[in-house]
Amino acid sequence: MSFNMHFPTASGLKELEVEQGEMLFVLGPNGSGKSSIMLHFFRLNQTRAIKISAYRQNWMQTDLPDMTLSAADAINNHLNQQEASDESRYRDSVAGQRPALTLSNLANRENERSRIIAKLYDENSEDFLRNYANNSSSPVSVINDLFYSCNLNIKIEISSTGWFTATKNGTASYSIAKLSDGERSALLLASDVLSAKPDSLILIDEPERHLHRSIIGPLLIQLFNRRPDCGFVISTHDPDLPMLVEGAKTLLVRSYNTSFWDADLISSDQDVNDDLKRDLLGARRKVLFVEGTESSLDRPLYNLLFPEVSVIPKGDCREVEKAVSGVRSTQKINWLSAFGIVDSDGFDQHEIEKKREKCVYAVPFYSVEAIYYHPEIIKKIAERNAQVRGGNAEEMAQSAIDAAIDAVRTQVERLTRIGAKKTIRKIILDRIPDDDKLMENKEFIIKYDPVSIHENKIQQVNNAIESEDWLNVLVQCKIRSSDARGAIIRVLKYTDYVSYEASVIKLIKDCRDTRHFVRELFSDLFVKLSQDASGV
Repeated sequence: MSFNMHFPTASGLKELEVEQGEMLFVLGPNGSGKSSIMLHFFRLNQTRAIKISAYRQNWMQTDLPDMTLSAADAINNHLNQQEASDESRYRDSVAGQRPALTLSNLANRENERSRIIAKLYDENSEDFLRNYANNSSSPVSVINDLFYSCNLNIKIEISSTGWFTATKNGTASYSIAKLSDGERSALLLASDVLSAKPDSLILIDEPERHLHRSIIGPLLIQLFNRRPDCGFVISTHDPDLPMLVEGAKTLLVRSYNTSFWDADLISSDQDVNDDLKRDLLGARRKVLFVEGTESSLDRPLYNLLFPEVSVIPKGDCREVEKAVSGVRSTQKINWLSAFGIVDSDGFDQHEIEKKREKCVYAVPFYSVEAIYYHPEIIKKIAERNAQVRGGNAEEMAQSAIDAAIDAVRTQVERLTRIGAKKTIRKIILDRIPDDDKLMENKEFIIKYDPVSIHENKIQQVNNAIESEDWLNVLVQCKIRSSDARGAIIRVLKYTDYVSYEASVIKLIKDCRDTRHFVRELFSDLFVKLSQDASGV
């Protein structure tokens, strides 16, 4: 049995179904239209749908599930009508009754099982009784099993007087109202799912709101496995959550304009490795993979230069190239445009062009920090400083560049050894056979001349220094490993690198001409990224 999940888009109706035993995640940022599309899905399947809201009350007025079965059914029917209204997105007129209703539904399912077992026992139907007992578990015992496997060390019981109680690590029983916020949320969520009628569509809104990720992932998976007769739709902000459920579909909701949604579907059969899929689940339609980590100098600069693009750090050059290739070679996610930026550190012009053909662009310097210390940037910063502190901006900029060249002059040996090592490492990595050739039983030898490579580096750097070509020094050297940066910031009257680099970011942000200049350093990357994803 399937559940109809179609929804309107700008290009027409998007057909989508969720089968029994399937899970669909609805992922998107605040304001993207997740709540609206969840309401739309509920209305499409109203007679079979159960909605579990993110903002619902989870504290309890009583531990006694004192609703009769008929009263609980009446309230369930009333809630089903209310959940279909527009108001349900932001108002709950029966918030106080929900916990009691959930406990009553759980108790009723527990009692229903007990009645069936008693009836079979009275009828001396031993075979049927044994079969039923072996194939149906007490809902409360299932909850306790789930809690144990999720490292929630509590046990739920129904006392002889009908009250729900809890124990923790063998302690005396206490009221479930005294459970922690997360424990109560887990109990209510599990109770709602286990109490649902067969063939239900269960819509869960932001389960991570009250539960830690280490709990909600295993809990959802096991609840899902316990109810293969139901379909699940889960709305979430957490891009890691869909990664925990094998075979799940993910709907990326980007925007809603009251008439249609802008959304993309990643289905379970798409050939994307888990690490890459995790990146893409939180990404816009255009993705820029860069070297470094979340805290690297690269990311704030690229976010500023290339707005409306998801900038995703991927470690080193090889990881960036692999990520770009992985996205571009997977036709089932062709709504994404992937590009990469890597440090040029040792690549010749032919290699840079070959990378660009694969949509991987090389920073036109040894590494990205060179952009912060580009002579044109230094001049712009000097001009700003002169306006505030006085002095001749042109002389200040030239003095900073001269001081940087002098700093490099004293460290040529060390800087060129760093560059030579990186070139050698690149030679080795580039010549390692691919997986298919590794086991061909052929000897392979990688030859290189470290002395010649190092001497060539020294010659290139000395030529740049002698000609006072600071731009060429930035191409040849990793200035982060020298005192050149310190020399520049001292002349420009900055106390540290952080404050200087923050000033560069502000300059690029404030000055359109500077932004344009820096973007031009990356050839036509900005133009490519500015094109529509379908046209790249």
